[in-house]
Amino acid sequence: MIEISKSVEAHAPIDAVWKQISDLGNEHKNWPLLRDVKILGRTANSVDREVKIRRGPMGEAKSVQTLVVDPTSKSTTLTMTKGPMLGTRKISLSKIAEDRTKIDINWEFEMKGVPGFAVGFVEDSISDVTEKSLECIAEQAVHSPSSST
Repeated sequence: MIEISKSVEAHAPIDAVWKQISDLGNEHKNWPLLRDVKILGRTANSVDREVKIRRGPMGEAKSVQTLVVDPTSKSTTLTMTKGPMLGTRKISLSKIAEDRTKIDINWEFEMKGVPGFAVGFVEDSISDVTEKSLECIAEQAVHSPSSST
C-alpha cells in the first residue's frame, strides 16, 4: 500500500476553499493528470466517472472512480475502483482562522500492472502532482468571489 500525505495553508476562508474542492463537475480541473472525464452517474453528493489518466511514457490508462463530497466534515473522498491505481484520495479542510484554511490530501492506493521498478517513479509523480494541485486549489480559493466576504 502506498500512502502519500500533503498539506498546504490557503489564505482564504474555508467556504472559498470548499467551493473549489466540492464542485463535482469541475474537480478534475485541479488535477493535470486527468483527461477526458466521462460522467457515468450522479447524485447530489457524488459522481461516478471514467477518466483517462496520463502516465508519462507509459501512455494513458482508464480509471473508474467515485467522488463523494461530505459538506458536514468539509471533505471529499475519491475511490478508485478500476484502473492502474486502486484505493482512495481524501481531501479534508480545517479552519485555521477566518481567512486561512488548511487543506490536507491523503492518498492510500495500490498499483496494478506497474512493474516494481516503476513504483517509486509513480509515487514521486503522484506526490508532485498533489503538491501542484494543492497550490492550484489554494490559489483559486484566494481569487474566489466568496473569499472576500
